This record gives sequence, structure tokens and C-alpha cells, in this order.
Amino acid sequence: MKSKIPTLLPFGQAASIVPTPNPARPHARPTPPRATALPVRHRIGRHT
Repeated sequence: MKSKIPTLLPFGQAASIVPTPNPARPHARPTPPRATALPVRHRIGRHT
């Protein structure tokens, strides 16, 4: 259970950052959720 708490924190942060595009770079395309979801999942899998 303790290991689940720390893994949820980074996951929530990344999820909130992905949908919000950078205001400074309106021309730049918003980062796809898959790009951030893949590394995040890999880290959790390695940690556990």
C-alpha cells in the first residue's frame, strides 16, 4: 500500500500537465498523452 501512494503522485502530476498546452508556445503541438504515459508506466513497472 505504501508503494502505491508515491506512484500515484507522479501519475497525477503528469496527467494534469499533459492536457494543458504550453501558453508560451502556442504554435508548438501539445504533447500527446501516450508520450508521457509510456515512460510513467515503465517507471512504475520497474519500481514495483
